Amino acid sequence: MTRRAFLQMLKREQLTTEQLEFVQDVRRRSKNRMAAQRCRKRKLDCIYRLEGEIKKLRSEKEKLLQDHNQLKLSIEDVRQNLSGLCQSLSIDAVPQSEQLQALARYFSSDCPTSVLLTPMASPSLAGPDQDTHANSSLDTFLAGTCPEGDTVALRSPTAFLQDNVQSTDTDPAL
Repeated sequence: MTRRAFLQMLKREQLTTEQLEFVQDVRRRSKNRMAAQRCRKRKLDCIYRLEGEIKKLRSEKEKLLQDHNQLKLSIEDVRQNLSGLCQSLSIDAVPQSEQLQALARYFSSDCPTSVLLTPMASPSLAGPDQDTHANSSLDTFLAGTCPEGDTVALRSPTAFLQDNVQSTDTDPAL
């Protein structure tokens, strides 16, 4: 009932001031009660919604932690594989003379190693500084990935290739 309709009804009835105050008090209390119920309902709805979001975030966090752990294991596997490859390349593999000569051409001063390391680099734009930087970057990468004490893998790629090219030139068995 609207306030206007309520006041018109009160005017039609012959009520004393005490009765009028009592009726208005009852109406005010009932309105407050209904407003409090709506407020409690909104509060509960908000709590339920937040609990749902918390559950969703916890499950997402759990999934991300599992992904993180899986990626850690994958990284460790890749490191072990790379270490094994470094060892097998430095100990077991003896490159053929044609392969060594082709690699020596790439590592020569005519063709800087930055061409090998960066797919978009142009040989005409690369200078001696870029070649030195690329060699040092490769040496740093190898030092971080190959096992300690593996001196063959940690040497400069140019020196490694030159030694192997000389050994294939002098050793007819290779």
